[in-house]
Amino acid sequence: MSLMPGDEVLLKGDDEETIEFRSLPDGHLLRTLSGHTSWISALTLAANGRTLYSGDGAGKLKVWDLKTGKVTRELTVGREGIRRLAVNPEETALAVNCRDGTVHLWDLKQGGGLSLLSRPDWHSYDIAMSSDGRLLAFSAMRMGKVVTQVLSIWGLNPLTEIKTLPSDEDSNGLVQFLDGTHTLVTDGKLSTLELWDVDRGVPTGTLKGQSDESWSALAHSAEGNLLAAGANQGRLVLWDLATKGRIHAVQAHTATIMVMTFSRDGTRLITGCHDIGWEDRPGQAEVKVWAIRR
Repeated sequence: MSLMPGDEVLLKGDDEETIEFRSLPDGHLLRTLSGHTSWISALTLAANGRTLYSGDGAGKLKVWDLKTGKVTRELTVGREGIRRLAVNPEETALAVNCRDGTVHLWDLKQGGGLSLLSRPDWHSYDIAMSSDGRLLAFSAMRMGKVVTQVLSIWGLNPLTEIKTLPSDEDSNGLVQFLDGTHTLVTDGKLSTLELWDVDRGVPTGTLKGQSDESWSALAHSAEGNLLAAGANQGRLVLWDLATKGRIHAVQAHTATIMVMTFSRDGTRLITGCHDIGWEDRPGQAEVKVWAIRR
């Protein structure tokens, strides 16, 4: 799920192998793109709003020119489907998180193949790229007698792993860079979210949730300095990052929130859930648009 520049058009994939463009806030269908042969599992929009990157459940990657609606590049990852995508502002590198837990980088500038970034026997659940395109972060977990979980930080120019940061074994492995910064948010133990200064490799704060909350999605509003988190059973929580205080919580959906994004001006938040998620009651797959008032 993504927003076009101007924040009046929502992009979303569906189980019918189609990418939909819908107007906000009424949800009117404006346009569709077809070409995938499996359900759309990941979307990310270039910073200039002219190129769309999509991935599906069969491991197919496509690059779309939104002016023509045509596919300009495609690649098969073949890794049990694609979970997350992230592209740098220059559109020279596309990070791919696959459902088998691997993380790859597609060299878009040279037209080359994929570089494997994750270590053997380690599993990643999420990826995030800093808004300046310099850093890529992903969670990494290794199972065994002792569960080990870390945050792997990569520099993209040159491509090299520059740091690993500790992560709690109870984490769901979420990662999110705050826009315009190298501050990384990740979920920690005891229903908390942890803030990290990636450049220095030090923690800078903790956001506290309720004891029964387990986080499933993150989004940052640069304009409003807000952080939103989706929790199990459809709860939505907002924090003020200036005070690190929890300012709002609401039962947003009947199933776990799996995806969310803020409008560029921070006045709207879009959340989406599946039919049924982890520890949820049967619900309805839906997308909601929230007005943010401070």
